[in-house]
Amino acid sequence: MRSWRLMSTSFSPKIPIAICLLLGMVLSETENYDSEIAQPVPECLGNQVTDKEINEALLKGGQSATVLLCQGARLNLNNAIRFSAPNQSLYTVGRPLSTQRAALVVMGKNMSTAIVGACKACSGAHLGFVEIDGNRKNLGWIDPRRGGGALLEFGGDARDQTIEFVRAYDPRSWSVLHAQEGSKPNTAQSCNGMIIRNNQIGPSGISPNFGVQSAGQPNSEGATKENSPIPKSNFQSKRHAEGIYPAGQWADGISLACPNSYVYNNSVVDATDGGIVIFGAPGSQVRYNSIKVENRNMLGGINLVDFKPFNGNYKGVLVADNLLITDGAMIKVGIAMGTMVWGSKNSTSYRNYGATVRNNVFTSSNGGYFGYGIALSGFNFTNVYSNTFLPSAKFDGRLTSSCIHTPSKLPTPRNLTYDVSTTYNVKQQMTTTADTLVFLICIAPLGARDSFDFFNSSNFEDPSTNSIDAQGMNEIVLPLNDWQYTPVKKARRYL
Repeated sequence: MRSWRLMSTSFSPKIPIAICLLLGMVLSETENYDSEIAQPVPECLGNQVTDKEINEALLKGGQSATVLLCQGARLNLNNAIRFSAPNQSLYTVGRPLSTQRAALVVMGKNMSTAIVGACKACSGAHLGFVEIDGNRKNLGWIDPRRGGGALLEFGGDARDQTIEFVRAYDPRSWSVLHAQEGSKPNTAQSCNGMIIRNNQIGPSGISPNFGVQSAGQPNSEGATKENSPIPKSNFQSKRHAEGIYPAGQWADGISLACPNSYVYNNSVVDATDGGIVIFGAPGSQVRYNSIKVENRNMLGGINLVDFKPFNGNYKGVLVADNLLITDGAMIKVGIAMGTMVWGSKNSTSYRNYGATVRNNVFTSSNGGYFGYGIALSGFNFTNVYSNTFLPSAKFDGRLTSSCIHTPSKLPTPRNLTYDVSTTYNVKQQMTTTADTLVFLICIAPLGARDSFDFFNSSNFEDPSTNSIDAQGMNEIVLPLNDWQYTPVKKARRYL
C-alpha cells in the first residue's frame, strides 16, 4: 500500500510561525517518501494520448489503478478525465515538482471541468504532480448558472481523497478546486476527510472592482455553486474597470465544502472571488496556506460567509497560521466571517456559528492593501484571537454607489472590525472595533470608477478612529454559554 508523507517544513521552536511564514516557508521544495514505497512502473502516457485513453486506463484498471503521465507531456482535453473506482491515482511519473509535471489543458468548447473525482465510487482518489490549465484566456468564460463547473471537481459522496503538488489555474467558471459536500451532508453519504496540500493555485477569474446587490440572481458565493436552484435573495455582481460583468466572472482558488478536511501548505495567488472559501465544512482545518494578490484584486482572502450547505454550521473549523499578502493589489476583506460581510440579509435565523480563527499573519508590499483585515458580522459562537498585522500591512479603499448606508456610520478601512448587533458569544482581540458592517465587499480599490473617497464622505465614521496600526494581540472574552467547541480528533494525524 502506498504511504504518502508530509513534506518537511521545518520551523525552529525559537522563531514564531508568523515570521517563518513571512520568510516563504509555506511550501517546501523537499519531499520525503517512506523507504518501503515501491517505485512505480516507468511506463507512462505522453503527448500522443487524449482524455479518451486516460479515461479508458482508469476504467479498465478498476480499483487501485494508477495512471502515470510522462514528464513534460502536454495533453489536450476535449472531455473531462473521470475517476471511476476506489483508490485510483493519476500523477506524473517520478513525481516532479517543477515544469516537468505533465500539463493537462482544457480545449473543449463547452468544457470547464478538467478532472472529476466526485462520484460514489471515487473514495481514496489521488491526484498529484500535474499542471492543469483551464485555458479561459483562449476559450472564454462559462456561466456557472448554465453548467460551468470548477476546473477540478472532487468530493461529493466520496471520502479520503488527496489532491497534492498540483499547479492549477485559469478556470473557465467559478473556481479552481471544488471539494463538494455530497448529496446528503452530515451522513455516511457525504464527503469526508479530503486532503488538499502543497498545491499552487491561480490566477483565477476577473478582478472585481465593486459589488452590486439585487434580487432574483445568484449570490456571489451562491447556491448555484452547490448545485442548488438560483436563490431569490440578494446577490452581488462585480463591475470591472473596463466594463460590467454579470455575477460569476470572478473565481475562487479553493472552494471547500467537504467536512473534516485538511487544507494546508497551499499557495493561492491572484484568485479574484475568495482565495479559500469555506462552505461550512464542519471539522475542517485550513492551516499554513499563503493567500496572495499581485496583479488581480480579490474579494476575500479566506471566507467563512456562506450559510449553505450546512445551515451556518462551522463547528470544529480551524483557520490558523495562514499568511495573507497584498503585493501590489487589493484584498477587500482578508478573513471574512459571517453572512452580513457578504450581503445584507439580516436575520437571526441566517447566522453562521462555530470556528476558530487564530495566529494568521497579514502584510502588504508594492502598494498593495487590504480593505479590512478581519471582519465579523452575522457570525455567532466563534473565537478570533492572536492574529498579527505586521507594520507593513496597509488598509485602504473607496466607497461605491453599491454600499449600503445604514443609520450608523460605516467603518473606514482597518485591521479588525465586528458588528456587535449581528454577533453573539464571541472571543475577540482587544483592538477589534465595534462597527456597523453590511456588505463590506462593496468597497473598491483606489482609483476605481463610480467611487468616492472614504474619508470625505459624511456617511462614514471619523477616520481618526481607524485602528490600522494596532497589533491586536490582547483579547476580550465574551461568555460562550452552553455552546461547546469540539476539536478535530484526527488533526494530529496529518498536521
